[in-house]
Amino acid sequence: MEQQEFEALRKRLDRVERRLRVAVVGWVVSIATVAVLVVVQQVVPQPEPEVLRARRIEVVDAAGRARIVLDTAPSGSPVLILLDAAGRGRIALDVSPGGTQMLIFWDAAGRARIGLRVGPDGTPTLGLYDAADRVLFEVP
Repeated sequence: MEQQEFEALRKRLDRVERRLRVAVVGWVVSIATVAVLVVVQQVVPQPEPEVLRARRIEVVDAAGRARIVLDTAPSGSPVLILLDAAGRGRIALDVSPGGTQMLIFWDAAGRARIGLRVGPDGTPTLGLYDAADRVLFEVP
């Protein structure tokens, strides 16, 4: 092979190697950019939603037992219930469709023992009940 042909091949090989280096650097930069974007996407906190919508919300304890329940009764009224460790409702806050607001305290057997109501007209009622659901005290 003549010296000129050898030089021409060497120049062509140098150009191919330069192009390959540029391509490799381009690929490395592209992969690094994608990796950084993925990491940043996971690290940057996502904006908090302004509204949480659900049909029922349960707050659970460390063992996974429901302790607070926010629900809608079949009548459509909102109900907030606090449960004991056994999962029994102990306190409820309710707004009936008719506009009566109620705060009810239940015993361990699930019987209402204390009730506080405010009627749609604003009339308050306080009631105390025994284990047989008899009225012990009620005003007015």
